[in-house]
Amino acid sequence: MQRLACVSFVRRIGAPSLMSVSACQTSVRFSTQDNYVNKVAKKKVEEGDDERWLEAELDENINTPEERYARSREVERLKRLVKELDEKHAGNLEEAVRERKAQVDLLKKQVAVLQQKIEVLSKRDRE
Repeated sequence: MQRLACVSFVRRIGAPSLMSVSACQTSVRFSTQDNYVNKVAKKKVEEGDDERWLEAELDENINTPEERYARSREVERLKRLVKELDEKHAGNLEEAVRERKAQVDLLKKQVAVLQQKIEVLSKRDRE
C-alpha cells in the first residue's frame, strides 16, 4: 500500500512538472532550429566558393527524368528558333545583296556617264 501511495504521489507531483519541463525544452529546441545556420556553408556561399550548383547544372546524371525531358524540349524549341532566325536572316541578307548590287550598278552607270563627259571635254580642250 505504501508503495502504491508513493507511485501515486510521484504521478501527481512529477507528471505536471515533467510536462512543463518538456514543454520548455521543446519550445527552446524548435525555436533554435529556425535560427540554426551552418556558418561554414553560409560563408562559402557568400564568398562564392560553393560551386555545387554549377556541378548540378552540368551533371546530367543528377537530373530527374522530368528535368531531362524539360531540357530536351527547351533545346528543341531553341533549335527551332535559331533555324527560323537563320532563314529570316538569310532572306534579309539576299535582299540586302540585291539592293547593294542595284546601287553598285547605278553607280557604275553614273561613273560611265561621267567618264564620257570627261572624254568629251578633254577632246574639246585638245582642239
